[in-house]
Amino acid sequence: MTPIARNLSRSVPSSVVLALAVFGLIWVCWLGIQSARSEFTITHGPAFPHHEDIALLLVVAAIGLVINRRWSVALSVLFCAIAFSVVFLRDFSRMASLAEVPFFSRAHFHFWWINFETWKIFLSLVSATALCLGMTRLLHRARS
Repeated sequence: MTPIARNLSRSVPSSVVLALAVFGLIWVCWLGIQSARSEFTITHGPAFPHHEDIALLLVVAAIGLVINRRWSVALSVLFCAIAFSVVFLRDFSRMASLAEVPFFSRAHFHFWWINFETWKIFLSLVSATALCLGMTRLLHRARS
């Protein structure tokens, strides 16, 4: 494999993740603007971190993957793990107590899936993809 092809094969997945993360940030900001304009917005109180912050964290993580240095990939893995745990796991663990059903029951999965929004699925997939990409790069560098 030529050096140009090797560099191209490393940069293309990172660029795709960066494009998806930027799209996710634009999507989440647009949804925030739409919900702010709505008169009938249902709020559950202040929640930290806000969804725009998580989408921005994914963009920063994707930039770290594009930089492709050991420290930037390590920070990207950390940021993606935080984003995945906030977007995906936090809602999953809270749904059992909110729906008052046993944890990991069929009803728990049912209520979680019904209330899981499309943009959360998108951000979860982007963060999981970037997390896997970053982990494989770190493990590859540890072996070599």
